[in-house]
Amino acid sequence: MSYPTHNSPPHSPIANITLTSPCPQTTSIFTIRAQDAASMVSEVQKDDDSRHCYLLHLNLRPLFSDDVIPGSCLRRLLRLVNGIPLGAGLLSRDQLRGIQWRLVEGGNTALTFISCPLLVEEAEESKNCLKDRLAKQAHAVFGDITVKAGVVLSRCLEYSEDIVLNDIAVVNGEGLHFRD
Repeated sequence: MSYPTHNSPPHSPIANITLTSPCPQTTSIFTIRAQDAASMVSEVQKDDDSRHCYLLHLNLRPLFSDDVIPGSCLRRLLRLVNGIPLGAGLLSRDQLRGIQWRLVEGGNTALTFISCPLLVEEAEESKNCLKDRLAKQAHAVFGDITVKAGVVLSRCLEYSEDIVLNDIAVVNGEGLHFRD
């Protein structure tokens, strides 16, 4: 018998149900690994279709102070970008198809979301709706922090996995080579 640890997610009524989203599934339906994003983009490029993957870049800068935007604020953005209302509630299985944007990378000031394959009109509508939701729900998301937000939409032609630069050692045929 296994016992939950403090790091275990709370039990959910949909924990044993396969969540269906148009994007590849990772541990969270709101995020995607760079490797999976790269695979999804290359698969979409192979299809001769009018649907493409898009990147939505969200840059946030606190004004009037050097405050750091708390993680609780950033978590709410995952819902806003997908049009999910804030506050407690339940999202049914058939509504999961509406989750079309997944966080691919981000920090406290810059977040990048990648879309599941969309038409250009759908991507532009998502961007405009996000800007509207941010303007209307800024206080619910950021509290008393005044934030300047920039939203950029771009078509994703290729997505590459992260690379490590200036590592302490490089692997070669004989083992590790240290450069210092």
